[in-house]
Amino acid sequence: MLFPTVTCVDNFFDDPDLIVKKSKEFKYKINKVSSGKRSNPLHETDWEFFNWVNSKIISIIYFNPGDKIHYKANTYFDKVKKSDHDNWVHSDANTVLAAIIFLNKENTAGTSIFKQKGFFSGVLNKTAKEKYDYYKRGHEMNKEELNEVKKVKEFNNSHYEKTFHFEGLYNRLILFDANCFHSFNGMTEAQKNQERLTLISFFTNIGNEGKNTYFPIPKMRTI
Repeated sequence: MLFPTVTCVDNFFDDPDLIVKKSKEFKYKINKVSSGKRSNPLHETDWEFFNWVNSKIISIIYFNPGDKIHYKANTYFDKVKKSDHDNWVHSDANTVLAAIIFLNKENTAGTSIFKQKGFFSGVLNKTAKEKYDYYKRGHEMNKEELNEVKKVKEFNNSHYEKTFHFEGLYNRLILFDANCFHSFNGMTEAQKNQERLTLISFFTNIGNEGKNTYFPIPKMRTI
């Protein structure tokens, strides 16, 4: 197995238009842990599609086709509209690998990887309340509340330095160590009428031959 810190694969789906069409089959609701709206978990609504997508993703890092691989993942279609209060730098708790597949034909907001400035400061815990409050009820906040959210987000992001960036190209997959600090980039004014569509998958466990696999890089990043 090849464990990626970050991997990028263009032209991931043979027919991405069909995947976009598939995304329209699902209902979406406000996602209380990140920006925008998400479908229900795909393993609950379309197991065959869920398993096909994740098996395709896993094939990038497991290069022995004879291996019997098992995994646990949470997979969704995700939609986000432009907002000045999104793109919080964060890491994904209880996740080994994160995958993002961009599904806008016109280039959309990509994803950036960050490094922390200085030693651990616990900033994510300090700003979590305001962030999740915004995700839950940002659509009904007044101007004063939104200004406060913006200040907290800027304080949060000021503790991190961008190291590299992936453009949100159509049918591009990025796969990365979920303990890396990351954020989707804010949408531009030209994209204000666009809805950023992605297919995202959070792998909480990947194993081989019935045994859980130990991942040294994610383990190191939790310490």
